[in-house]
Amino acid sequence: MPEKGLRVTCVIFGMQPSSNVRAIGREKIAAHFSIDWRTINLEADWEAFKFFRGVKYARAILRIFLVPINLIRNWRNLTDTDVLYVIKFPPIWFSRIAKYFCKVVIYDFDDPMWLKQFVGTKKFAKHLTCYDAFTCDNELQLDSAKIINPVGKVIEGLVPNFNGHTPAKRSGVKLIWVGSRSTQMYLKSIQGALTQVLGARDFVSLRLLGADRSNILIDHERVSYLEVYDETEMQNELCDADIGLFPVLNDELSSARGVHKANIYFAAGIPVVATSSLLIQDRIKPALTGYICYTMDDWSKNLLSLIDNEFELLEMKGRIQFEFQIDKRNYESTQELFEFFRDLLELSKRK
Repeated sequence: MPEKGLRVTCVIFGMQPSSNVRAIGREKIAAHFSIDWRTINLEADWEAFKFFRGVKYARAILRIFLVPINLIRNWRNLTDTDVLYVIKFPPIWFSRIAKYFCKVVIYDFDDPMWLKQFVGTKKFAKHLTCYDAFTCDNELQLDSAKIINPVGKVIEGLVPNFNGHTPAKRSGVKLIWVGSRSTQMYLKSIQGALTQVLGARDFVSLRLLGADRSNILIDHERVSYLEVYDETEMQNELCDADIGLFPVLNDELSSARGVHKANIYFAAGIPVVATSSLLIQDRIKPALTGYICYTMDDWSKNLLSLIDNEFELLEMKGRIQFEFQIDKRNYESTQELFEFFRDLLELSKRK
């Protein structure tokens, strides 16, 4: 069991999806372990500058002022703690001074930060070497980061609890994709299969969360968009869906990003149809909790198979709801994290 009385200060930089998945949701679970968990947002006032969101480099410029101001405001919480847990992605100067705040400083990330699409190898290495240890989302991220910092652990992100969400009554089958503009290229990879499915079955609709409406990928009257959404809206949308779509590309970026999206779909109790990848093979049980697609033909074939077989779809939903125990998964993930904190604290005492 994790050490009781442990004080953990979690530092986030803006309300990004990672903030919820990796940090904020752990506060309630921490109480079960008698652990004092505090979350501090060092970009807390960014929301007041929403009118700057479309301006290039606006956030980078504003954080120059916001982060130091919020650091001073929260100085006591940052220094009066046993563990400082930093969620991606802090300014480099913060990473360099973090080790002076407390006994153990840990960096957390859930994307392949070493790739050029994020910060690149050199910048990532500069950050990671500033910390005693790191946590990440999957084994591929762990292996890549251990080349830079040998002390790390895989801690799966939290999944939302959908208890209390009641699906709307409707007819037909609803497909859903949850993503963002930055992941829209994955959706584009199955554009042809989705167009084919929508054309073949007039009772099928497609809901796209986070996709750019102005960059129309699938021009069809039964395709609808929700370009910007929060956690609650995402949960409501997923509870009203039947099949979750998880297309990826055959590259390092897709592989290292992991399979958290599949977990979210499962948490909502819906089967997943996904592109084959190294990590997805262990997450989806073909014909039991979804389907894995190796070709474009597989996408249209597997989707139509589920759409046309109402009994199979209902059976999959029931099986997923029974097997995917959300509270248990979140509890065990958080327990693993706290035990990692304890081990690092014990190690620091021996030095």
